[in-house]
Amino acid sequence: MAALRDQAGATLRDVRLVLAAEERLDEVHDAAAQARTAARHALSQAEAAARLGADEAAERARAAARAAIEVADVADAAVLAAVEAMVTVEDATDKVTAAAAQIGCVSEPV
Repeated sequence: MAALRDQAGATLRDVRLVLAAEERLDEVHDAAAQARTAARHALSQAEAAARLGADEAAERARAAARAAIEVADVADAAVLAAVEAMVTVEDATDKVTAAAAQIGCVSEPV
């Protein structure tokens, strides 16, 4: 019973960490969306520069914009993986809390 009580306490602490992580993930997702928007704008500007004959500069701008879009895509994939992991943690937390409540270690679910 002591081990389950300790696990319940650790789980409650972990819930606080998960909530803080959710906030950071929202920020990363928003930053990725902003980066993608800026990169698409840069691609448009590069196309305009190419039409004016600045081919070399336009190609460098295109490459940088494509790289920024790829980084934003990777960031979004990381956010998705983290969200999936957090759902798994939340499910486990619910199970531990329910088990602890059944034996009287905690009075109410998290």
